[in-house]
Amino acid sequence: MKNNLRIALSLLLVTVFVFGFIQPAKACGPFSIYAAFSYDKHPDLPMEKFARGELGIMKTSYAQSYLVVAYRYLNGLTLNPQEQAGVLKLWEERLGRSSETTSDGVADWREARKKVQGVGDSPEISTERSVGGDSYQSYTNCLPDAFNKATQTLNERVNRFGADNQNVKDWVAAQDKVFSNCSEGQNIPGNLTANAPAPFKADRAYQIASAYFYSANYDEAKTRFERISSDSSSPYNAVSSFLIARSLIRKASITEKPGASGSTLSQAETQLKKVLSDRKFSAFHTSARNLLGIVGYRLRPTERLRELAQNLSRGEANANIKQDLWDYTMLMDNVPFGDNVNTEVEPKIPYTEVVKDDLTDWILTFQSGAKGFNHAVDKWGQTASQSWLVAALTTAKSGDAKVNELINAADKINGTSPAFFHVQYHIARLLIETGQKDEARKRLDLRVPGRTNSSPTSLESIPSTFNQFLSLRMNVATSLDDFLKYAARKPAAYVWDDDGNEMPDTESDEAKGNKDKILFDFDATNIMDNLLPLSVLQSAAQNKQLPNELRLRLALAVLTKAIILDRHDVGRAIAPTVSQLAPEIKLLVDSYLKTQTPIESKSAGIYLILKTPATRPYVDSGLGRGTTLTERDSYRDNWWCAEAPKLYYYNNEGEQTERKIFAFADFLTEAQKTAAKSETTKLNTFGTAPNYLAQQTVLWAGRSPTDPRVPEALHLAVAQATRYGCTDEGTGKASKAAYDLLHKRYPKSEWATKTPYWYKGN
Repeated sequence: MKNNLRIALSLLLVTVFVFGFIQPAKACGPFSIYAAFSYDKHPDLPMEKFARGELGIMKTSYAQSYLVVAYRYLNGLTLNPQEQAGVLKLWEERLGRSSETTSDGVADWREARKKVQGVGDSPEISTERSVGGDSYQSYTNCLPDAFNKATQTLNERVNRFGADNQNVKDWVAAQDKVFSNCSEGQNIPGNLTANAPAPFKADRAYQIASAYFYSANYDEAKTRFERISSDSSSPYNAVSSFLIARSLIRKASITEKPGASGSTLSQAETQLKKVLSDRKFSAFHTSARNLLGIVGYRLRPTERLRELAQNLSRGEANANIKQDLWDYTMLMDNVPFGDNVNTEVEPKIPYTEVVKDDLTDWILTFQSGAKGFNHAVDKWGQTASQSWLVAALTTAKSGDAKVNELINAADKINGTSPAFFHVQYHIARLLIETGQKDEARKRLDLRVPGRTNSSPTSLESIPSTFNQFLSLRMNVATSLDDFLKYAARKPAAYVWDDDGNEMPDTESDEAKGNKDKILFDFDATNIMDNLLPLSVLQSAAQNKQLPNELRLRLALAVLTKAIILDRHDVGRAIAPTVSQLAPEIKLLVDSYLKTQTPIESKSAGIYLILKTPATRPYVDSGLGRGTTLTERDSYRDNWWCAEAPKLYYYNNEGEQTERKIFAFADFLTEAQKTAAKSETTKLNTFGTAPNYLAQQTVLWAGRSPTDPRVPEALHLAVAQATRYGCTDEGTGKASKAAYDLLHKRYPKSEWATKTPYWYKGN
């Protein structure tokens, strides 16, 4: 049903009153808000800016509908206000952000029904019907127009015949049966007697045909609509001619298997052409043309995709751009390319055919990343177009041929071009990759922060783009102060990504409370965790240009790393900063500060870490840990794992991919670089926190068995760290050793009583 689901979704946009769409069930699970510094799936919100050509930096992971719009602007094909409204509506609907509220028509129907005397209360009506008994897939069987038409007809009958007329009452009873099929069953009204008034006989014929349609008996519905369409005296003659095709399409989409519906769709195509050729059916021509496109989508997907690509690439106004863009991007899912070669999507659309259209070729090349570079360069050479220059520049990497030629060409694009910020970013990126960091820094300093003299758009007005420029500038920092200046940034948004749409959360207390925070993105913390030695991190934590929250993250990471690495000189140097910024753990930190020997410092340090689940030897990016320093996190975000975290995102194939980032710290001395490498290598040998803490506590108990903190420390190592921390296959052994020692040496302590089990971990 996968392809049918997509077809039905597309058909939602056609406003006729006997069709609907299938809704896949949503996944569920625990989700939490996170700081998004730069969107991966779509441009910055509000998307009106992108729709009018303020493109910023376009990512290869963007959904293809955004790239279609980008392609148009890159080639000078602007969108008029009507087209902008169309693409915005599509994006809003796909992202679940549509602000349009439309009545389903049911309430109006029920209100009109009350006018008729003696028909009782309205039965319950559900508009959704499951597909073949599948409770996970359903479609909107009865759309608002069905209820609106019924309301209109009932009002006309009441006005003409009266609310207490028996024929009107019978009409209502029949319509109740029609609507009972919206959700289930097959309830068909009976035929009227020969002497019934003509309007009611015409109504009843249409009610019966509609009831068969809603009950998924499409063959009988088609036969009934054909009978009505051949009756020139019926007021339902025109609509029934259209609904013959609708019945055939519904049959092909709902009851026939993919690949077995060709004959049915061909019949629908013939009927739609018949409707379009007759002026008396003009009221249905727009809907018929839309359906004809859908039929072509199913019968000749390759031809239809190419037709849509041409529609979207033309310079003249396209009043149907929303539907064309919707259908085009869904058909693109059927094109095997890159990592999608082995997908099971049907029907397959040959890659070699669709790339004959420049738009499709450009999108697939752009999304191919480095693999598309040579083709992009060739196309740029053939066309000299800005779109292919952008594709070549985006997919280029250091060492590629013609990089300098690309940079020189891109540098000629002026500040009024939609491509300006994109090419300036990639020029700077390539300069950095090729070792021309001074030139890159000079260029970036013209852009970050601020407005260029020639550009009508401010970088700050496109937060994702602004943060990407800041990231590049951070990587060519000339000092620690310079690094920190660009490392701390304001997120583009806070995202509660439960639906996978990367939508910002502006309503929750958490989002509102963090609205103006300055935080570290992962690129910054990656450098801090892997390239900066303890001495430099200590200076960073004491740098007052940073917000106190970020200073605390740094200071706590320095203190934790110093304790683990037995660098208590650094630990004691940073401890006052930790005490100042985190008064809730001041007593623990002060106890550590008062120690005299390395052994005492180690014991006090391990106790501090055990009592503070927020401690970790690396710096949190984004919002960081969601609970207080001393509180155990419910989702096991306690202490640390074997390695500093890696950042992943979902690429345009929906696969989880590790984010590749720059990692420069050229302001460091060679001695500092060596120290950082040595510290990182040593830190990685200690493994995950629960194992390390359990082992260290056992060692502490061995050397200081009478220390009154030891029983509690053993309890914390077992019942907290190895139970709620980041565990692995070695956790069970470490947990059991600490557990055994606690119960053997301190069996009567309250901590032994509070520790009834040890934990295996993974």
